[in-house]
Amino acid sequence: MKKTPIYLDYNAAMPLRECALKEMQSILSLTGNPSSIHHFGRALSMRVENARQQIATSLNTLPAEIIFTSGGTEANNLVLQSHAKNGYKILASAIEHDSVLKSVENLETIPVDDQGIVCLTSLENLLQKKTKPTLVSVMIANNETGVIQPLNEIVTIAKRYNTLVHTDAAQAIGRIPCDFKNLGVDFMTLSSLKVGGPAGVGALIAKEKLPLSPLLLGGGQERSKRAGTLNAAGICGFAKAITEATQEDWHPCQMLRDELELSLLRLTPEARIFSQQAPRLPNTTCISFPQHRSDKYVMLYDLEGIAISSGSACSSGKIKPSHALKAMATAENYIHSAIRVSLGRQTTKIEVEKFCEIWHIIATKNQHQPLSKEPFVQDVTISRRESYASPEL
Repeated sequence: MKKTPIYLDYNAAMPLRECALKEMQSILSLTGNPSSIHHFGRALSMRVENARQQIATSLNTLPAEIIFTSGGTEANNLVLQSHAKNGYKILASAIEHDSVLKSVENLETIPVDDQGIVCLTSLENLLQKKTKPTLVSVMIANNETGVIQPLNEIVTIAKRYNTLVHTDAAQAIGRIPCDFKNLGVDFMTLSSLKVGGPAGVGALIAKEKLPLSPLLLGGGQERSKRAGTLNAAGICGFAKAITEATQEDWHPCQMLRDELELSLLRLTPEARIFSQQAPRLPNTTCISFPQHRSDKYVMLYDLEGIAISSGSACSSGKIKPSHALKAMATAENYIHSAIRVSLGRQTTKIEVEKFCEIWHIIATKNQHQPLSKEPFVQDVTISRRESYASPEL
């Protein structure tokens, strides 16, 4: 009997929403460049500006504060590299995405506790010692553990020392409230892929009048903050996706996630769920059972047609320990066996039960034998190495 594939890797990429697909199709049928002044260009430009207004409305910001990029990675690099270039000291939490931690040299990390929450006392101590303008970068929610940071408190501390604050909201948008003005940050990173929009599109929200040097030089697009022809279809699909995402209720998903975790701990009491005592995204479980390496768990589930991740999708396919879990002072054996299960609003109880069934088999069965007689085979032929890789963040 043919198995139905199960997707439990929503933090890597959310399936494209129907509303986004339809909007993109309508734009792709148009001809022109949104920077052109003739009527073809103006028609596309109008659609882009309507999309900008939709995103601004969804996140309580101004359209003029939105700079479209190729994704979250570019948005993070844009704000951090710009400020580093202008002489700012960069502080970032130790569990940030690599597109933050690797974006500039001499970046200083803010420690976190064993739940992955930024140490506010350490942050204040670092700011007390600052000798030049500083930018603090702390994500709203972590992509691996789902832990939610006390961003309002972080902003309060930062403003006490006249410090700018950037937050990567890629994982949080649509799953928890993300009101730009109420958060009080100066910069916010968005990713289309994480809300069910197309890949290759994102944005940086930047408060007006704050200095920002472009990464890409050329034309004067995006108020000279980001050169290059705008991806009109992608931007419009992104706007539709984020509008729909910010109106959804994820409480049922959280209940399902909680049931999943109870079942896993009942089956393997010695397993560890990271950040379980901290506020987390409603869909994310990062769990470790030191019997196999993370990549082997991903492989075994993949053979059963179930997609999970071994942490950040950008690091999938690479055998290296999670820097986020290391920063949380996690024991090495738990770090090397950690996997991430991220549910979606479409995830069913039956799919969760299937995941738990496989988990129990892995925990008790001799792994020299296949888990089932007929392992899941994808319709397309790809190498085993590629089949374990998750979409890029």
